[in-house]
Formats: sequence, structure tokens, C-alpha cells
Amino acid sequence: MEFEFYKLVSGMSDLILVNMIDEVAPADKLLSLLSARMCTRRSGIGAQGAVFLLPGAARPVSVRYFLPDGSESILCAEPLMAASRYLFDAGIMGREGFAVETSAGEKTIRTIDSSNFVVSLGVPLDVAGTEISGTASSSFEDYDVVHYGESEGKVPLTLIDLGLNGAAFFSDAPLPGMKSHARKLAATLDVRDPDMWHPIGVFPYKIDEIQVRGFDRTTAAQPVTSAAIAAVASMIQGFSERSCMAVVRGSKYFIQWDERSSVVNVCGCAEYVFTGEYFFDTDRQG
Repeated sequence: MEFEFYKLVSGMSDLILVNMIDEVAPADKLLSLLSARMCTRRSGIGAQGAVFLLPGAARPVSVRYFLPDGSESILCAEPLMAASRYLFDAGIMGREGFAVETSAGEKTIRTIDSSNFVVSLGVPLDVAGTEISGTASSSFEDYDVVHYGESEGKVPLTLIDLGLNGAAFFSDAPLPGMKSHARKLAATLDVRDPDMWHPIGVFPYKIDEIQVRGFDRTTAAQPVTSAAIAAVASMIQGFSERSCMAVVRGSKYFIQWDERSSVVNVCGCAEYVFTGEYFFDTDRQG
């Protein structure tokens, strides 16, 4: 099989997008193989993940996201931004709200202009799986960690699930100086647990702006979702209003936590890098 692909960048993620909306949806095994082959840096196109646009069941479009190892991942903000850019440019989506199907349910996309979009990440959940809607939440817990030097103490964590389990902790200093502290914090979390909580550092720079830093591979691969978790945590703890700017390694994202729906919305962009044709020999699968 041969098809056209698009390489896009959203935030710090480079992604491959393939439009299969007008075709019979391929089997999951084929999507997994395609992702693994295409995302390989040396022998394939090279990317952090592959976004497939497929025909939906109740909506015109279903968006699915596969990682370089061939496994399907919950759709985070970056692939949604890439899908939004293509859907708008292809005339499939206009400036009105557009709902797409994902493995985590429906997600709504809104257009700001030709390259900037607002995507919904859903309602944040606390550690018990309960929806968070206000400033008082059971998501605030303490974990024992070792501080600098010989003393021991507690670091307050705000645990928020937005498809990514984030353990947000706050600093009164710029984030580069938190690296050693975050490593000690990460060591207290069970890395063997597939549902582990990933440490995210937050520096409330201003009432309407925070600095954000993830400290493991998972948060590094999902900077926009990490930024949204940090923003919600900052709002819960009273450092920010219901909307703020989150800065992640120089990239800025506007995060808004809607008071009526409790849905977290992120404003961001996606840019094209190049496009091309890809041939996949279906007779040599696996």
C-alpha cells in the first residue's frame, strides 16, 4: 500500500499524520506496524508518534495516536493540534466547534486562526478518580521525600489525572534549580506501577503565568498535557486564576479551566515540516 503522509510539529513533538478518512479503517495490527515502521528515525520517516485520521462511528472523524513501539496511546494535546491543523486546511473542519472521536471519548476542537486551535483535554480527575471542579479537592497529598542535605521532610503534591497522571509540586525559585529535588521526589514514586504519578515542577511566576517542567520521559513526551496539569494544580492551590499562560522550555500555552463545564482547554498551534509518499509492503508484515 502507498499513501501520502504529513510531518508536523506541535510544541516540542514531531508527528506523522496520515489521512484515511475516506478509506475502510485498517485493522489495529496494521496501524501498529505502520506506526513502528514510519516513526523509526534511521530507516523510516522519524517521529515521536503517528496520528491516523479514520472514519468515525458517530462523528465524521476518529483520531488515533500510536507510538514508535507500535502501541496505541491516549490522545494527548499535541496529536490533537496536528489533527486540527490538517482538518482545517483540508476544509473538513471550519471555525465552529468540531468534535472528533478518540480512544478516550469525544474531544472538541475550536479554530482561532489558520494555525492556532483550542482543544479540550476533558475534566481533570483527582487521585480517587473523582472529577475536580473547584478549588477544594482530595487530590492534595503529601509524600515523604529527602530534601537537600540530611534532613527529611514532606513535599505537598497536587495529583491530577488528565490522561496523564501528574504529581505537581511548587517552587518559589525558577525551575532549573529544582532538578536535584525532583529526582529525589521521583524516587519516592513507584516506577514499577503502570499508573505511576509523574513529577511536574511548577514555578508560579505571576498570577497569570507559570513555568512548567517535567522530569521524566513521559512528561517530556507530553509537554502540553503536563502544562495543563501544572496550570490546574496552580489554580487549585490559589496561585492562578481560571486561565493562565504556561511556559514549557520556552514554548507558551494558554490554559483555561472552564467553570461551567469543568473542562480544561488548551490553545496551541501546529506547523508543517514536509510531506511525502510512503510505501508499505503488506506482504512483508512483521
